[in-house]
Amino acid sequence: MNQLRRHVVLLRGVMPTGKNKVPMQQLREVLSQANFTNVRTWISTGNVLLDTDLSSGMLAAEVRELIREHIGPDLVVIVTNVEQIQAMLDQQPFDQAQPDRVFYTFVEAEADPDRIEAVLETDFGEYEIAQAPHGFYLHVPESMARSSLSNNRLEKLLGVSATTRNRNTLTKLVELARI
Repeated sequence: MNQLRRHVVLLRGVMPTGKNKVPMQQLREVLSQANFTNVRTWISTGNVLLDTDLSSGMLAAEVRELIREHIGPDLVVIVTNVEQIQAMLDQQPFDQAQPDRVFYTFVEAEADPDRIEAVLETDFGEYEIAQAPHGFYLHVPESMARSSLSNNRLEKLLGVSATTRNRNTLTKLVELARI
């Protein structure tokens, strides 16, 4: 039998209301009934911690199917771990940025290198982007809602699905994962 490992599951596009609503209590129940262990969620926007012996790819597919089957929405599921999140937090490249204005984007799959290069060379004005060990860093000095560097735009430019979290959320996930 394979050894259980702690995973961080990030759901793309979860909203507290509407078509992508995923009640966290229901999600915990569905995942626990599917034999995942130590299932916990953080806030209502799709952040899950769980233990399993499945690979990241198998886990993402399984969670996506369970959500679709038992809750309804068909969501992109991105699986990472506490080490990858901590590495992103530790290597944040924007020295002068206020920590709450840096966002961390995780990608579902490796983007085409030419597309990555084009994105990194694009002038986004006051907004900055940098490649991260497992995704991208976004420096958004003003409102993320008005940013020319939104998650949706980044997905279109890269040609891959992505989900973005702030430092507070990632720090809390790391803290919870170590309990």
